[in-house]
Amino acid sequence: MPSMPHDLLYAGHLDTPTMVLFVIGGLCLLAMEALVLHGILAFRKANGGRPLSITANSWLGFSLAAILGMYGAFFYVLVGVHGLHLVAGL
Repeated sequence: MPSMPHDLLYAGHLDTPTMVLFVIGGLCLLAMEALVLHGILAFRKANGGRPLSITANSWLGFSLAAILGMYGAFFYVLVGVHGLHLVAGL
C-alpha cells in the first residue's frame, strides 16, 4: 500500500479509471459551456445585438447545458470518490 496519496499516481493505480472519468467529466463541462455560449449568442442575434431577453426561444439549449453540467460534476465526484477509496485502501 502506498504511504502517500501522490504515490498512487506513480504506482499507476489512478491511470485508467480516473483519467477516463476525468475526461468524460471534462467533455461534459466543455459541451455545457459551448451550449451556454451558443444560447447567449442566439439571444443577442435574435434581439439585434441588444441585451438579452427572457422571451428568446432557447430554453432547450440551456436545459441541456444544465444537464451536461450536472453529469460533468457527477463524473468529477466519481474521480474524487475513486481516489479516496484507493487512499483509504477500500
